[in-house]
Parts: sequence; C-alpha cells; structure tokens
Amino acid sequence: MNKLRSLSLIILLPALLIVIFIVLQGSVLFMEYRQQQANLYIKSEQDLKGLAGQLQTSLSNSLMRLEKSQAQEFVSTAALNENVKTVAVVDNNQQVVLSNQFREKYMFAKLQLEGYQGDLLDRVINKNEIIVQLSKQKEELVAYAPLQMISKGNSLNRKFNGVIFIRYSLKSAFSALAYQSVFRLVKFTLVLLATLCLFVYLINILVVVPLKRFITSIDNIDINNPSYIDMSGFGEVGLLQKSFMRLIAEISSNTHRLEIREQRWANALNGARDGVWDWDVDSGEVYFSKRWKEMLGFHKENISNDVIEWENRVHPDDLYSVFEDLAAHFAGSHSFFENIHRMKCYNGEYRWILSRGQTVSWDTEGNPKRVIGTHTDLSLYREMLKEVKVDSELSENVTDLPDREQFLLHIEVENQRLYDQKMQGALIAFNCDRFKHISELPETNKINELLYLVARRLEQHHSNANFVAHIKGFEFVISIDDIGSDYEAAATAALQMTKDLESALQVPFKVFDEQFMLNCAFGLTLFPAIGVQASTLLHQSVRALKMAEQAQDTNIQFYDNTLSTLLQENQ
Repeated sequence: MNKLRSLSLIILLPALLIVIFIVLQGSVLFMEYRQQQANLYIKSEQDLKGLAGQLQTSLSNSLMRLEKSQAQEFVSTAALNENVKTVAVVDNNQQVVLSNQFREKYMFAKLQLEGYQGDLLDRVINKNEIIVQLSKQKEELVAYAPLQMISKGNSLNRKFNGVIFIRYSLKSAFSALAYQSVFRLVKFTLVLLATLCLFVYLINILVVVPLKRFITSIDNIDINNPSYIDMSGFGEVGLLQKSFMRLIAEISSNTHRLEIREQRWANALNGARDGVWDWDVDSGEVYFSKRWKEMLGFHKENISNDVIEWENRVHPDDLYSVFEDLAAHFAGSHSFFENIHRMKCYNGEYRWILSRGQTVSWDTEGNPKRVIGTHTDLSLYREMLKEVKVDSELSENVTDLPDREQFLLHIEVENQRLYDQKMQGALIAFNCDRFKHISELPETNKINELLYLVARRLEQHHSNANFVAHIKGFEFVISIDDIGSDYEAAATAALQMTKDLESALQVPFKVFDEQFMLNCAFGLTLFPAIGVQASTLLHQSVRALKMAEQAQDTNIQFYDNTLSTLLQENQ
C-alpha cells in the first residue's frame, strides 16, 4: 500500500484509465460479438434451409428418374461450399444412399455420419418439416430435410421415404467475428494510448512539475521564518500554492502566540511547584515533567514515560479510588479528574499527592485520547493538619473484627473452594450514611462505641459460616458462603439476607445516653469467579455499594446488571 501511495499521478492516472477503458470497451465488444454470433446463426440457418430446399427439388427429380449419377453430382456440388462438411441422403432404413464422402455410401448412417441423430428421421418424414439444430460445442449447424424417393418396384408411388442430412460448420465465420472484435479493441486502445501520451505530457507540464517544485520549497521552509515558496503553478495549482502560503503564515503566527502562552504556563507551574503529566491514552505513553519526577525523588533516567510507572507507584489501598475517579471523569460524570492518593517514592516512602486533570481530546466514538493534569505534593499539608484536626479515619481495632487483608485471604480460599464444589457465595458491602454524620463530631469515644455495637450486632445476626470484616471508615463487608448452586437462586437468597441485615441494622443503637438510627446502602456481588483476584471481587461489591448510594429508588444494588430485574421484582 505504501508503494502504491508513492507512485506518481503521471503513472497512476493513465494506468487506471487504460484499465477502465479496456474493461469497459472489452465488455461492449464482447456483447457486440455475442449479438453478431446470434445474427450469424440466424442467417446461416436461413441459408442452410435454402440449400436444403434446393437439394429437395433437384434430388427428388433425379431420383424419380432413377438418375443417381446426376443426384450424386448435386450432392457433391453442394458440398463444395467450404462451410458444408457433410451432404448425405439417408433412406427410411437408416442407410446412406448418397454422400459427398464416397466411403460413407451404403453404410449405416448412425455409424458413419458425424452428428447424425437417427431418431429424427421418422419425425422429418412424417411431418414433412426441415429441422435445424445448433451444436455450440462443435460450432456447427445440422439440418434434416424430407426427400421424396421412388419406392422400389413402383415408380408412381411418390412419398417422403428419405432425408437429406447436411452438416454446416460455423467455425470460420465465428473466427472472423472474433478477429474483427479484437482488431477493433486494439485500434481503440492505440487511439487511447496516443491520447493519453498527450494527456500525460500536459499533466506533467501543468501539474506535476509545479507540484514537485512546490514540495521541494516546502521541505526547505522554516515554519518560524517562511521566506520562499514556489508560486509558478497554473490554475488550481497556483491557488493551492497561494492558500498554502497563507496557511504557513497563519501557523507561524499561531506558533509564536502558543510559545508565549506555554512559557507563561510553565512559569506559573514552576512558581506553584506542581508537576505536570500528559497522558496519551491510546498508546499508554505519559510525559512526566521534571518537577513531577523530583516530587518522588527520581531523575530523568530513573523513570520511563509509561503510564505503568504511575500506576505501580500508587498505594494498593488507593489504587481503586484512582481508577474509579478516572472512570467517572471518562464517563462524563465529572468535568475534571481529581483524586488524593499516596505514591511510592524512590526511597520506598509514600507521599500524599493531589492529582488533577482534564481530557482535552476524544476519538470519534467519544472515548478519551489525551488527558493533561498536575500533581501537587500534599504531604507537608497533611502532617500539619493532623496537629489541629481530629482524625476521621477510625482504628480497625475498635470493632475487634478482621481487617481488609484478613478478609481478602478468606475470599481467596473461598473463591477456589466454591468453584471446586460448584456452589455460589455472595459479598455484601454496606455503608451507613448516618454514621458518616456522627463521625464529623469531635466526640471520638461515641463513634468508637457505635462502631463496636455495630460489629457485635453483625456477629449476632450471622452464623459462624459467614465472615464479617471492617474494611475502613464506615464500610463493612460480609461473605456469605454455600447459598446454592443455581446462580439466580443464589442471588435471590443473597438479596433476602441483605434485607434481613438491613432490618437488623435499623433497630436503634444506644450510645451512652443517646439513640442513633442507621440508614445503610448495600452492594452485592456473587462469586466464585476463577481468574479474578479477591481484591477485584471486593472492589465489585464496593462499586455496587456506590451505585446504591447514588440511586434514588433503592438502597440495594447488584454489581451484575443482569440481576436488576430480580432486584425490581423484590422491591
């Protein structure tokens, strides 16, 4: 394809025209040739019937007078036509009486006469008709004409008791037609070639040569200082050259203004001490600025321009929230991407980074192609904030429940076990909106007490076969195992257990002298899923939880959208 694109128009256009002409003209000549063949067949059939009629009269009269020698002379004379291959008289006993080939006389016609069909003899004699048949394979006509012959012993008994067999070849006529058609095609082609030579010469002078000079001048041009562009073209080529000259001038002006803006932007970023990243989504290549690398203790040679360099340095506990916020931005839910997460430095330590960005270009299907953003180091700010703010993140030890890592280990084992036993399980992640409100209060002892009471109620509500864990902050997760082998039946059972759990959590909690009501949202996902990591299963349930928090008509969501009908039926 690249070689085809590199061909000059001076070669490509004439070659294309010649091919089109030969195909079209050849098709026309072929159709004319076939029509001429049909006309030739009609004319030859008429000539053959005329010849057969003449032979009927002359042979009948000669045979009636018993002048066989004269009849033989008529047969031989008719065969002098170069297209007539066989002329023979066959009696009603299928015996050759007369023939232009003497070796065929008095022989059995079916064995000696090429193309002869004996079963037509009775039809020709009885119906007194001339039959002409065409053999396309042999390119010849065969005629059968009735003939009056004298019955043996009775010269007055005249009747049709024989046939005249004529084999007429069309090969020479068809060859002449083919020759004429080929000759016409060659003649037309030569005329076209002469015309194309003149056309090529004019195209070369008026288009190709000016374009080559134009391209040469463009290759040598300095975009920042466009001095000379060849303007010697005629007509549309000259207009193209003038338009390109105006375009070059406009690009040069815009480039200068862009350089000024980029310098202004670079100065602002340097003053803010922010790092810059520029991500090509399709290729996965990311430009990291010098300051971006310095934040993490890297030099230019220590880190490549690949998005995996960023992803691998995000703390495992923060990675899912980064992906979630990116997905929300790509889906159009947020006009900007913004996320605070920890990133691993060159020395192994983690720093808190505020990452902000925006998609600046999309493909034809609306998918992001390029995203540009900045990184701001928040580590010092967060250290200072700890001194004046009560930490809203609650200790995992308050609940006395397994933590996230212990839960993931449990799910890894259960995922394989349930798959081997062909059973189904479910993860139920839930969060309490009311609990979030309480956590904003400075009375940490009340928060810890409420967390402890929630954990105890979860342990009382579920059997020992289930696994309850406190993930972080206000999020809990429960693993329900062995709830059946059928997928939809397991989903129905998990949904009912979730509703029972919701009823249990709606009973007020008494914390010191106050009572609190919890309003929870629930996210469900079913497993096992071979090849899927335990952390992914947990993320699926948390994702379903986030959808439930955003939903207006329900506080329970499945991660699998195909189960939405089941959820609606059980509302």
